[in-house]
Amino acid sequence: MSEWVLLGSVAAALYVLECCVWLDRNAWCCFQIPVKGAWTAASAASLPGTDGLGAALSDPFRLSGAIVECDPWPFAISPDGLTSEVIFPPGHNARYSEYISFEQIDLIEVQFGDVRINGKTFLQLGSSLMAENASRLIQGVHALPLQERSAAIAAEVSRSFDLSAIKRRWSAFRRDTRVLKWCSIAGFAYTFVVVPTCLFWWGPLQSWLWLAVGLFGLSTTIAILFFRVHARLYPTLPYDRWVQSVSMVLFPIASIRSVDRLSRELLRWNNPMAVVPVMCSPEDSLAVLRRLWFDLSGTAKEEIASQPSSPIAKCSEWFRQTIEGEAEATLGRLGADIFRSPSQDDPSMTSYCPRCQVQYRDLTPKCADCPSIDLVRFENLDRREGGAASTLTVSHAG
Repeated sequence: MSEWVLLGSVAAALYVLECCVWLDRNAWCCFQIPVKGAWTAASAASLPGTDGLGAALSDPFRLSGAIVECDPWPFAISPDGLTSEVIFPPGHNARYSEYISFEQIDLIEVQFGDVRINGKTFLQLGSSLMAENASRLIQGVHALPLQERSAAIAAEVSRSFDLSAIKRRWSAFRRDTRVLKWCSIAGFAYTFVVVPTCLFWWGPLQSWLWLAVGLFGLSTTIAILFFRVHARLYPTLPYDRWVQSVSMVLFPIASIRSVDRLSRELLRWNNPMAVVPVMCSPEDSLAVLRRLWFDLSGTAKEEIASQPSSPIAKCSEWFRQTIEGEAEATLGRLGADIFRSPSQDDPSMTSYCPRCQVQYRDLTPKCADCPSIDLVRFENLDRREGGAASTLTVSHAG
């Protein structure tokens, strides 16, 4: 019997690994915290992991889609061309930045999460959905006359910030995955309740075959439902659909997290400044919005300005300004006062960082965690204005 206990422990460990999602260091995600179940947001760079990847552990007991990834576009595009330079978040620029003008583009292809231009890999996005959307945007802008490209790019950026569309898509997702969620719950109960009970009560020799048949039938049912929902949500990604469906049949534990596999990519093309307020609480959202805004309007702007005048720098700055304009409009719609000062923790605190709001007693001019940000002194502010965090007007859907 000890061998079966060991096997059960391995199954539990594999299930926990299925709940763990690895994210590229430029990515942001919203996920449900284990045990608490509340939604929170984090950048991959702030999560445990390696230099290039961060790991988020979603709630193992939430099977209705416990993680959503929302990546800033890992490229910059302007009316003249595009570059693989990563400007947002700053500090994570591509190792081999390239620029190509639209006049140089003859052929655009998508291949396993990469965008290939003129037969050469130009963007390594690591996501079929991101690659499809990026290719669609590049092809659409490329086909337009120069004077119409600015409006087309701005319109796509605006769609990535559309709060109403994000809420509608999330609501539709919850509706479309309702049956799949209950099947996943059945798979969890069967694997971690029914199977151990039967093995203990009747013994492995008499029950293992029937249990294996039941597990295979349940995982196959989940895989079929997953395939159908995936086809509705991601009609242009047949390869991903088949690979994931087959993997769930062959590895039944993976089928329990089937809804997570669908939710992860659902809002990936949308900007984090629009996704986080919809998914997370107002308190968590405000801190994230503040950080994202300072990175976009401050650090990223300074990094671009420090580069020599070049097509890459010009393209990146044009794109940054477009993102900044839409981000500012989104903050206005949310009613988020990200510049509001915090309450002093105690009278000895003399200054604070406007990005992370860590408070300082000494007279250091810069924040230790945000070295590009100047500290703000409390004595320069009307303290009656501090204290309460602003309330976001959007109701989160998480």
